[in-house]
Amino acid sequence: MSIEEIKWDAIVVGSGIGGLAVASILSQMKKKRVLVLERHWVAGGQTHEFTRKGKYSWDVGLHYVGGMAPGSDGRKIMDYVTGGGVDWNPLPDRFEHFSFPGTTFEMPRTEGAIRVALCERFPAESAGIHAFFKDMKRATDWVTLDFSRQLMPAPIAALMGLVLRRRRKMATAPTARALERHLVDPLLKAILCGTWGDYGLPPGRSA
Repeated sequence: MSIEEIKWDAIVVGSGIGGLAVASILSQMKKKRVLVLERHWVAGGQTHEFTRKGKYSWDVGLHYVGGMAPGSDGRKIMDYVTGGGVDWNPLPDRFEHFSFPGTTFEMPRTEGAIRVALCERFPAESAGIHAFFKDMKRATDWVTLDFSRQLMPAPIAALMGLVLRRRRKMATAPTARALERHLVDPLLKAILCGTWGDYGLPPGRSA
């Protein structure tokens, strides 16, 4: 049977991460026949570098992914989508180096190690450091729950919205305000938001 003769349940245009994930989920969970169409001769979208017309180049859009530790929710989802066919390598410890006038700070890889390193460097700020990380955990939980809320039927979504409303203000407040709430040392604040260039918004505008 040729590809033209197959009766497809769904057609996905584009084989980037999103397209491939949707196709995999539809075929595995719903047992759908899915056709993925891709202009390029290699699937993957911006997971690889490519050039068009000999002069337009696209660099790899995927440089690193967090939350892929064995047993984590993100890892479980990716293992399901890929059929366990992707091996994940952890980044080396202290792979990020923040340089400021007269000093540097090497950022550990795990949250617990980051807390310890910051408290050792700024002992007078220990209470504020732990409070700041607690707020980050609450904000992350809110994002996960709010995303789930948007996928729920309207009555349940409305109820969840009421429950999450109080936490929303804290979770969406500017990073700079969260830093000011708990911390004093300007170097400590600079270290904690030193990756702002990675997500493109300065602390006064990022949540």
